[in-house]
Amino acid sequence: MTNKGGAPVSDDDPVVHALRELVEALDRRTAPVERLGETRIALEAVALRTEAVKRIEELTALRPLREE
Repeated sequence: MTNKGGAPVSDDDPVVHALRELVEALDRRTAPVERLGETRIALEAVALRTEAVKRIEELTALRPLREE
């Protein structure tokens, strides 16, 4: 995704920075699977991380979309 002017968002953008912090925090987290509900939380954390990385890539993309 791009900003209103159509240019890619820089790595210094506050949204990109916040998403990178989220990814780093999720990477640091270890799930105590012996606790009730922790498996579900861990799976949701993986999905959230995947979406955050995808969004970072969309916001900072410099290459044209691939032709299919």
